[in-house]
Amino acid sequence: MEDNDRPAFARAMVGVGEIYGKKISQQQAELYWQALKSYPIEEIEAGMHRHIADPDGGQFMPKPADIIRQIGGSGDTAAMLAWSKVEKATRVIGSYQSVVFDDWRIHAVIRDMGGWVTLCGMNTDDLPFRAREFEKRYRGYRTESAYPPKLIGRSEAHNQAEGYTKFIEPPMLIGNPERAKLVHDKGEESAGVLQIGQMPALRSIGKESKS
Repeated sequence: MEDNDRPAFARAMVGVGEIYGKKISQQQAELYWQALKSYPIEEIEAGMHRHIADPDGGQFMPKPADIIRQIGGSGDTAAMLAWSKVEKATRVIGSYQSVVFDDWRIHAVIRDMGGWVTLCGMNTDDLPFRAREFEKRYRGYRTESAYPPKLIGRSEAHNQAEGYTKFIEPPMLIGNPERAKLVHDKGEESAGVLQIGQMPALRSIGKESKS
């Protein structure tokens, strides 16, 4: 969601509160906003509606986790679906094209696994191991963290290195286009780069340095 979605989000929260006889405080609404802001407002509203209609969980006021579950299924299911999307993209699109998925967690996980080009280089024997690693890492991202806006392919990496920035093509959007654009816009360039620095000299506490 973006800031201009706040009025619609507030109306949705008030509506849910009225159904369950709860008055939503500003502080409570803000906590929900922070937990759900990585999702488009349309999906949040749909998730709320599905929760309300759920014969089991729908009898209770939905927590953010309930809404997220209605949007993307259980943690295990969501991780498997995400991997299926990624694995297909590695085969169909390949390592040369930069890509943007419609799920920020995919960006964070692929960065942690070495990047898009590295992942595309896996062979058939690697698939079961990479799938398990991906799904485990994916489930570990429960709240939004910094992630790269796009996953850079070979062509863009080469053109960047050679200074041919005008030849860099826009990344390919994978999944829901609007949500992929939102993922791109909220990403951070620095989140895709491994920061390497030198540790400053340390002083021991309680001991005087020898001159």
